[in-house]
Amino acid sequence: FDKVLAGYTEALAEEVGALAAAGATLIQVDEPALLRHAADLPRAGQSIASLAARKGSAQLALALYFGDPAPLYDRLQSLPVDVLNLDFTYNPRLADVVIAGGASKTLALGLVDGRNTRLEDPGSVARQLERIASSLSSGRAYLNPSCGLEYLPRDRAQLKLKHLTTIRKTF
Repeated sequence: FDKVLAGYTEALAEEVGALAAAGATLIQVDEPALLRHAADLPRAGQSIASLAARKGSAQLALALYFGDPAPLYDRLQSLPVDVLNLDFTYNPRLADVVIAGGASKTLALGLVDGRNTRLEDPGSVARQLERIASSLSSGRAYLNPSCGLEYLPRDRAQLKLKHLTTIRKTF
């Protein structure tokens, strides 16, 4: 396992380095499995540190989805990333965890469900966004889907993206 992880880490580190050299300002790494395998967090942290070492001046974002990040929230804050992208659809109390714990990272708030074609009530999402944003000392957060939109039909994915704009205006 360690050899596979080392090889995978090096391949991703090369990709991160190439993206940074090409001028990327934000590089996102998706890691949905980590929430289901919390015992692997120390290993994942070492791998992420290797990626962070190659990011140059770009910001490194870690996207965690398909699980509840609340049990790991405090530990996730110590990872060497600039942005934590969190899926809020698995735990309705995640906002309370974030508010209580604060954030040392910029947060990307996955308040719009990327796996469901239903459009969320803009006012409801805006209120949740307001609760979270007012508690963040960084003064910066992103509003985005809970995960990539590749699981939705193309027309519904486009509607979700437009819906983010509606929510932002409501906010």
